[in-house]
Amino acid sequence: MTKVYTRFQILASVSIAVFILSFSLVLLAENRSAYTKALQKTQAEGQTVEDASGSFESKMIYEQLAASFAKWGTKSYDVSGYQISETNTRKLNELKRYYKRAWVLGILSLGVSIYALIRLSRRRMFMPLVYGALLALFGVCCFALRVMTSGKEIFSALRAMIMRGDYGYFADDDILISVLPETFARRLACWYLILVIALGLVSVLIRQLIYYVGRPHRF
Repeated sequence: MTKVYTRFQILASVSIAVFILSFSLVLLAENRSAYTKALQKTQAEGQTVEDASGSFESKMIYEQLAASFAKWGTKSYDVSGYQISETNTRKLNELKRYYKRAWVLGILSLGVSIYALIRLSRRRMFMPLVYGALLALFGVCCFALRVMTSGKEIFSALRAMIMRGDYGYFADDDILISVLPETFARRLACWYLILVIALGLVSVLIRQLIYYVGRPHRF
């Protein structure tokens, strides 16, 4: 019986970590403030990027691209007055696959987490809520290390975007690169870390609340 509960603790910890990592990515895709702040910084420093970047128009273009990216059934990213090239459409759809996987993993891991925690509640074993949060932070560290050291195209591209503000992963034959401020990817990376930490703290807080509510009261 002890082995059974140990397995459920492992299952709950891993599924909670997967939920935190996946749902943070989903929230990140819905976040617009990272772009707004990056654009404001570009304007404040007097930097200029060719075409629309640094202007009201660039923000409108980004909003349309972000809205299309967040829609599951959309594979086209054309915006008012501009057309996104086939190459960049393909690359955006490659990134969108990770977004969709994050949604699926988030929903599945949430269901598994709830099931495992219900089984563990019989013995008041809620430490996986803490272990899952710590495991999620460890996962971020592992992913960051992979980005910094891997030679795979997608990781090399992420490294260039975050460290140098280089969006060479995308083709320069349309408006896409020109509406991306230099610090945009770096701010997204910081926001992702913040979201993971925030959800991890929520998980720990839930465990503490359960522990507090379940304590025997003295009368």
